Order: sequence, then C-alpha cells, then structure tokens
Amino acid sequence: MAQRVMGVRVGLPSNLRRSGNVVIAEIDIPRIPRQMAAHSQIFDAGKGLIGSGSGNFVAQSVPNKAGDMVYRGIDTEYKILDNIAD
Repeated sequence: MAQRVMGVRVGLPSNLRRSGNVVIAEIDIPRIPRQMAAHSQIFDAGKGLIGSGSGNFVAQSVPNKAGDMVYRGIDTEYKILDNIAD
C-alpha cells in the first residue's frame, strides 16, 4: 500500500508531493469503485484522486490535543467516506 501512495504522490506538483496526507482505500461495495485515492489539499478530482464529495456524509469538529476544535471535513478519510455516500 505504501508503494501505491508513493505512486500517487509522484504524479503531483512538487509542493503537493511533499505535503499533505494521501490515503488509498480498497473498497468492496457493489457499484462503487474498488479503489479510491484522496489528498488532503486537493479538492477537485483529477490525476487519479477523488475530490470533495457533495457533503452527504456529515463531518464533525473534534478537539485536538490542545483542546481546540478542528473541522474534519477536509481530511482524506472524510473525502473517501463522502464520495462513497454520494
């Protein structure tokens, strides 16, 4: 799986290649693509990555270690779940 993530990063511009989170999900749900990849700083689909979904999956704000609330709606995991919900 780590090699797949590296393969996704190779096709990105250098600033995105070195920053942000990349996730690849293997999915076993009928009529859903078997694999989805997302980058935390990419919001429009392209280059093998999904973009932001339509918001069907509701994201929450959760406290970080300092206790500050952080909206999780841009996380790679959220993008995968939101695209599945679409």
